[in-house]
Amino acid sequence: MVVAARQLQLKLPDGRELEVLTDGPTDGLPLIFHYGTPCAAVLFRPLVAEATQRRLRTVVYSRPGYATSTAKSGRSVADAIADVEAIPKGIVGVIHAAAIGRDPADKLAHIIIVVEPHASECHARIS
Repeated sequence: MVVAARQLQLKLPDGRELEVLTDGPTDGLPLIFHYGTPCAAVLFRPLVAEATQRRLRTVVYSRPGYATSTAKSGRSVADAIADVEAIPKGIVGVIHAAAIGRDPADKLAHIIIVVEPHASECHARIS
């Protein structure tokens, strides 16, 4: 079933909140997309359309301190891992998700498959 985009405030274990936007099939595998830092959640319509055709639910989130996501003092880039791992459980109560992203600073694309309790990560350089 496909529904309109949804905006959520996801409560994290440390008390912070993440702004999360979802779009696509409610029963689809969540596809978490990373725009890079800094970024607030924005649904990229061509990505949503392609993901929906493949039965994936597009998920984007605002990094801590952006839009309505709570800032985290002293955070590091590695802290994003715990935030991303919390998203699938928070939006649908599932433990599996796929994640893709792009860091425009160094043209590094990320493909991350999150399977609780462990995440495996693969990087591919884009020219």
